[in-house]
Amino acid sequence: GENLKKDQEVKKEHLKWTQTMDDAYIQALLNQHYEGYQVDGTFTTMAYNNIVKELKDKLSKDLTKGHLMNQMKTLKLHFNECYDLFRNGKFSGFSWSPVTKTWNAEPEV
Repeated sequence: GENLKKDQEVKKEHLKWTQTMDDAYIQALLNQHYEGYQVDGTFTTMAYNNIVKELKDKLSKDLTKGHLMNQMKTLKLHFNECYDLFRNGKFSGFSWSPVTKTWNAEPEV
């Protein structure tokens, strides 16, 4: 009945994201930002519709707005964890190398 239907909807929304998918998604978000479909830090419904179409074309995957919203939460969580770790720059013991494009740290860190 009703519970089975809800379980199927939840399972349908679960999707394993790859680095390639994340890269394409982030690029699609940037494209929408530059097109003006981000208002006060929030992407519009049109932006998500455009991203669904762009990712379907690029990745050949039927993603939904729900998939995108869930992955946005995951990306924000990962960003915040990294930001907290590295935000103090030299005081945290980490430094960014523009040459190697990697983080560096002293051995004791």
